[in-house]
Amino acid sequence: DLLQHCLNHPTGGTTPSDFPLAHLDQHTLDRLNLGRNVEDVHPLTPMQQGMLFHTLLAPDSSSYFEQTILSLEGVTDVRALARAWQTVTDATPVLRSFVVHQGLAEPVQVVLRDVTVPVVTEDWRGLSEDEQRAALREFLARDEAAGIDPTTPPLSRVALTRLTDTRVQIVWTF
Repeated sequence: DLLQHCLNHPTGGTTPSDFPLAHLDQHTLDRLNLGRNVEDVHPLTPMQQGMLFHTLLAPDSSSYFEQTILSLEGVTDVRALARAWQTVTDATPVLRSFVVHQGLAEPVQVVLRDVTVPVVTEDWRGLSEDEQRAALREFLARDEAAGIDPTTPPLSRVALTRLTDTRVQIVWTF
């Protein structure tokens, strides 16, 4: 019966023993309908619980919103850089995670097996340096306005902007 449940159940056939740290019962797992793409489920750390609390308390706050800007020289293939970012995401469980809290006594972090990191590419080579700086300010404002929803994977995104033939600017939002 257990084997048939795991193979045929529409919610993915997971059992509480698959995620022992999460302390979820079978009914809760079935109700969450996490699917077959789940690698792990575990409780949030105290710091993650605090971050979730403040994010839910003030959803428009940017307290836990981060944009890291990097500039790389010598990049000739932006698509290869995007693939490399995906490779890092594939190898890093926290980058494939999201939070489930509604209907649970304690929130949990769900780690997916596969997630595609959103990558936006732009070409600003035709802009002057002043225009590139203005375009960056506008992009950062739009990106911040979009926010990050802790319940929707993945919890990061990347923008790759070609500034010259060999210089790329990366905005990593998380």
